[in-house]
Amino acid sequence: MTLTDANAVLLNCISHVLLPGEFFTCSAVHTLTQAQIDAGLYVNQASAASSSPLTTSLSNEVTTYIAPHPELTMFKSGALSLDKSQVDYTITATNSGNVTLQNVTITDAGAVLDACAPRDLAPGAHYSCTAHHVLTQGQIDAGHYLNVAHGSSSYPEQSVDSNEVDTHIDEHRGLSLYKTGTLSADKTTISYTITATNSGNVTLY
Repeated sequence: MTLTDANAVLLNCISHVLLPGEFFTCSAVHTLTQAQIDAGLYVNQASAASSSPLTTSLSNEVTTYIAPHPELTMFKSGALSLDKSQVDYTITATNSGNVTLQNVTITDAGAVLDACAPRDLAPGAHYSCTAHHVLTQGQIDAGHYLNVAHGSSSYPEQSVDSNEVDTHIDEHRGLSLYKTGTLSADKTTISYTITATNSGNVTLY
């Protein structure tokens, strides 16, 4: 008597001679594919055969259910550009669950994304996009810029924000004055021009 399983690996399962009423047991193992995990179940059936007399038999079907745990995580980092005019970001979406996430999309309402096409992510996979935000004078005056990115998938449906990135903007106050004078033609008065210039990076009131 021989046991077989076309969709599992039998462990130390040798043939046996069985008298009426006798039985023997074998163990088997099947490594799940990602497609089977995504499907949420796996159906398997074993078979037995004897050579004399010739007999075959199929076992019952065993349906194993696999609980889905979809999870999308987002991480964002940012730094001021060299000329301090904008914040440059890197945004990473990671599939932290056990099922494939379809059409994973990165968005950022407070920055302009560079080329960043949606894609499917297998468990453990990730992809990154870059983005930038040109600072307004009001944001420079405030001394910081707070930004959050967002990630989503169409199936299984996920929607999650990234960590907050609060970029500090150094304040550089500067006021310069320049004065010129011109003597009148009759040499009795001097006319002056005085120019005040904001030479810093914040608004002066």
